[in-house]
Amino acid sequence: MGSSLRIGAAVGLLTGALAGFLVCLLEWPFPNYTLLGNEVLVDAARRLVSSAFGRAIDTPLRLFGVYLLAGGAAGALSGVAVGAAVRILGRHPDARGLVRLHGTLLGGGALTAYLVLGIVHFRLPTATVAGLAAVAAVAAFPIALLLSALASRAVPVRPARVGSIVLGVVVVVLVAEVWATTAAMRSRGRNVIDIPISGSNGSKVAMFCLDGTAWDLLRPLMKAGKLPNISRLVENGSWGHLRSTLPPIKSPQVWTSIATSRQAKDHEVFDFLSYAPATGQWVPTTNRIRRVRTFWDVLADLGVSVDLLSWYPSWPPDSIPGVMLTDRATLLDGLPQRVFPADREPLLDSLVTAARAELPVVRRRFTSYDPAADVAEEGDLARAALRKSGIAILDQTYVRDQVTLGFAKDCLRRGQPECFVAYFRGIDSMQHKFRKFHGAVHDPLLAGLLYDVTEEEAEQLGGIIDRYAEYLDECLGEIIAMLEAGTTILVVSDHGHSYRNDAQINVRPNALLVPLGWTQLRGRDIDFSSSRFYGRQDPTRTEVLRVYANVEGRGDAAVIAREDMTEAVNEARAQLAGLKTRLGVPLFRQVEMDADAGTPDSEGDLRCEVNPEALGGTLVVGGGDLAVTEFAYRAPKSGNHRITGVILLSGGDAARGRRIRSADVFDVTPTLFRLLDIPLSLEWEGGPIEEALAPSFRDLSSVRWVRSYETDDRADSWEDAVTEGADEAVLEELRALGYIQ
Repeated sequence: MGSSLRIGAAVGLLTGALAGFLVCLLEWPFPNYTLLGNEVLVDAARRLVSSAFGRAIDTPLRLFGVYLLAGGAAGALSGVAVGAAVRILGRHPDARGLVRLHGTLLGGGALTAYLVLGIVHFRLPTATVAGLAAVAAVAAFPIALLLSALASRAVPVRPARVGSIVLGVVVVVLVAEVWATTAAMRSRGRNVIDIPISGSNGSKVAMFCLDGTAWDLLRPLMKAGKLPNISRLVENGSWGHLRSTLPPIKSPQVWTSIATSRQAKDHEVFDFLSYAPATGQWVPTTNRIRRVRTFWDVLADLGVSVDLLSWYPSWPPDSIPGVMLTDRATLLDGLPQRVFPADREPLLDSLVTAARAELPVVRRRFTSYDPAADVAEEGDLARAALRKSGIAILDQTYVRDQVTLGFAKDCLRRGQPECFVAYFRGIDSMQHKFRKFHGAVHDPLLAGLLYDVTEEEAEQLGGIIDRYAEYLDECLGEIIAMLEAGTTILVVSDHGHSYRNDAQINVRPNALLVPLGWTQLRGRDIDFSSSRFYGRQDPTRTEVLRVYANVEGRGDAAVIAREDMTEAVNEARAQLAGLKTRLGVPLFRQVEMDADAGTPDSEGDLRCEVNPEALGGTLVVGGGDLAVTEFAYRAPKSGNHRITGVILLSGGDAARGRRIRSADVFDVTPTLFRLLDIPLSLEWEGGPIEEALAPSFRDLSSVRWVRSYETDDRADSWEDAVTEGADEAVLEELRALGYIQ
């Protein structure tokens, strides 16, 4: 038995380490739900050892070592189990046999997991996911068997030789890990100073933030000569992938992590909406909710001039030595504190008016589709609503980005600050709304499996994403032409984009139950004292409406007596089952009564599954017409966030012709400070991207650190967030983009 365990451990260690290496190789350049293993390992290192150790191992070169060791450890344990099992069955295992067996089990399991993650990523219907997952599991193990059989031919049969090989690999990796980790930890703690020096001694920096941008969108356009300005930046600089935060990837969280170089648990910005304890309500995330300081807060304290345009989130603005245009500047006329200083409001109003006036002409640059001419008949109302919603977002986004461009040019005419930052949201919004049409043109096979796109839709809407990228390239070109010589340019994005199946149906319970007269509202909340029924969307099957009777025992404001519950639910069931569109299509496929109806354990006294064929119809409810899309609607976005964005440094003190291979969003602010020759904080998660900096700059300047830039000025930030309130225009935009319901 002992020899079986030794052979199993050796083979498991070898195959597990190889599997870990391959997993990292697959995840690194092409990620969606990627680098999950690294995040888990790094977080464990932070908790068990120290944050410095966690940061030190969180770089790609050491990342491969981390995966190698983790895979080897997991493989060794499973190899021992496999070796013992084989021996118990009366077989004497040899190394080649165990490689085949263990490789099949380990490789098949890993491949199945990857395939299932890919399937889940597209948000297909539940039945489809189950079927494809079964196919993936069946196909993965024969593939793993074939690969492990080929690999086993190179494995020596004698256990001693296997052990020597494995031991040598482990020793080399461990030595490399210890050396690299120790060097990283030492360099982070070197040159710590107590008092930061005021001002900047480095070159001026201009940072362009392109939300939702990835190289898989930019490269084909660059190759076709459609992005001349970005192409020149790449030719004269260094570029690579920028890894985002761990999914789910939410833009407010990521941009705040970029601005602070801190994790979400530190800055406490997690999502598009944030909970305000003082009112017990969820409000759109604002600049006041953040609990730690941003790079512009620190630069302002140090007397470094900053212009910050449209950062997300940045409303209400901070008092900085420069201009701060907020992310809500164009959403709602008359909104207070749209820009700092306030004397720039006339400029803002003029730019907004001009951009809105251009829309009828500018829209034709992006698409030939005319929403006014899209007069859909019943049956196509849902598709038409999504088309028109996309154009509304296009208009709104163009105005925001065009105003950002106008402000950028005005700021630079008045004099370039030491740190200039401009944020453009357009590509992210276009990807969410038009990804399926773009896919129908550029990737018809995959898009055909995920979406139902007509030829006319593909022709009219399939080029919007590319044309918007060309427009933003022009914006960058106009701004870059006004920058001073020697300015270092950064281009960053918070994440990339991929496909998301938009066949998922969501329901808005109150949109149906209020017209039926079953639910009464007080503001946005349900008034339980006068509501007979209330509804919830099923969290696991979003196309299912759960209806609850407001019966005694469920709350303090029950309306229906316990003895009347059965009769009331049966009446409601009959009424819901009888709802049909004007063309006679049933609203629900089925309306089922729950076995636990009326009890606290019930997951909905009635469960009503929406009929997809009714989505384009109109109901007659409460004496008036109700479009089904007001109650049940397709997911409004066909694009989904992907974990890799872009990082590009060009001009000034940037290195030329280098591929950046070790950057994540936490490294942006440290790199900005490095270029400005300002000390970095030891509290920050990231570090400067040294490989992207010119050797001459690195020779003349060294990294310096301070222990912290934090103060107590964020302690009462929630009070401000509550008094500022929620802007309905922001909520409406988030609904249109599919971020909230």
